[in-house]
Amino acid sequence: MIWQGDPDRTKQVLSVQLIVAVLGIPVLVYQWHWWYTIYLVFFYSFLLFISHHAGLHRYFSHRSYTVTPFWHAFLCVSSCLACFGSPVGYSIIHRAHHVHTDTAQDPHAPDIGILNVILFNWNLSNLSMWDGIRDLRDPWMKFTHNYYALIVLTFALVLLAIDPVLFLCYSIANAGALLAMGFVNTMCHTHGLTTYQNHITKDTSSNSYLALVIGEWHNNHHANPQRWNQREQWWEVDYAAQFIRLIKT
Repeated sequence: MIWQGDPDRTKQVLSVQLIVAVLGIPVLVYQWHWWYTIYLVFFYSFLLFISHHAGLHRYFSHRSYTVTPFWHAFLCVSSCLACFGSPVGYSIIHRAHHVHTDTAQDPHAPDIGILNVILFNWNLSNLSMWDGIRDLRDPWMKFTHNYYALIVLTFALVLLAIDPVLFLCYSIANAGALLAMGFVNTMCHTHGLTTYQNHITKDTSSNSYLALVIGEWHNNHHANPQRWNQREQWWEVDYAAQFIRLIKT
């Protein structure tokens, strides 16, 4: 189907978002108002901490917490807005990442580079939608997979109808969230001045001090992937966990 959240469609949606973001930045700068900052921070926080971290990552991929039917439907739809694929498509890929971390079969091994992560140039040759057959039995997950691109398009058109600035802020903030996710999947599998480890794991996962802005403590997560709260040190702030705490059953 034309709207499905398969890798090719995900790549196309991402490309459109990034093009709009690049074109939209000078437009916003030219007519800048202080409240644009609020729009950008809101969309960035929502897409990164809720759509991706709480939804695609911890709820759908790892099933680390449970929610009511309302919040399940909310997460199914809102997770699509991060433009990293449908909950089913993303989960297949992310689970393979944990099984094959840092190997040639890792869909987004760190050596592919941050731009390839953002542009969805991933190693998907060994994956199949059969890996998500269990998830597709869920009506909401099947719906959001079949109509992933349409959900993103509808949301974008609604924002455009309300105020074109909202649409531009959404696309720019989404590009920022994609950059943050690309950073986690590359730089957080290396060791440098900005990274450290709380755990010795079988892979190269590390925490980055930049997680204070990005919100994912990657080494903590790889050591305990089923935990919905990644915070371990007192200063490690986990924004997604605060949202999860409110909605989990």
